[in-house]
Amino acid sequence: MVTPWRSAGPVPLAAVLMAAALLTGCTSARQEAAGTTTVTADPAVTAPVVSDPWPETTNDLASGSLHREIKLPGEDFTITVDYWVDFDITTWQTALPKKVNYSVHLEPVKDTTTPTVLVGSMTGTASLMSLTPWLDGLPQNSATDQPAALPGYTVNKGYPYEGHLTIDGISTSLAQRWNQFAPGLSLDEAALQTAGVHGTRLTFDIGLLVKSAGESNWHRRAVSDVLTVPVTPVEKATPVTDGSGTAAPTS
Repeated sequence: MVTPWRSAGPVPLAAVLMAAALLTGCTSARQEAAGTTTVTADPAVTAPVVSDPWPETTNDLASGSLHREIKLPGEDFTITVDYWVDFDITTWQTALPKKVNYSVHLEPVKDTTTPTVLVGSMTGTASLMSLTPWLDGLPQNSATDQPAALPGYTVNKGYPYEGHLTIDGISTSLAQRWNQFAPGLSLDEAALQTAGVHGTRLTFDIGLLVKSAGESNWHRRAVSDVLTVPVTPVEKATPVTDGSGTAAPTS
């Protein structure tokens, strides 16, 4: 025997409207799912390509060495610095490891009493020169020589202060920056030059401690010298495009 259905009472209007809205929403969602499928994917990474011509860059180490004289107003001496490399400067490239030597000398002014001068610190920095903003100015390597047990190294006419700046080819900072903006793409000299890297800027910051004749206290002077060296161009691979003129990753 079938028991006839009996209503428990009138269904509230709000419940009817809510059920209708849910039904409509479900139906609309199924229709959208059946009609189109949206796939979210990471945008394709393309190799950075710069077609603008490189600017003219002075090669301060064109002869393999350089002699600089740095005057310090108010002091009874000048500083001279000799820079040189032990390889053919025409092979200078960003991705190759290299070393730049330096020798700091003190030249007394004639007819004066030479003060006592110490090199308290020397910081050498090699940074990229590039037409690509996220590579331009990137410190490739930086090193500081600062004694811990004494205030500085004596430098005078007979005893120079000497050292060198070692520059890694693909340094950690360069690899990290490349992976940040061009992840998964090969990093070598051709890729760097294609991205507009056209030279290296060498900055040497020297902190001097000076005690003039008859004085008991030291005063500090800061000396900065900047050199530029252009890279030697390599044959660049022709960028592969995706058919729309956009450069695509190459292996």
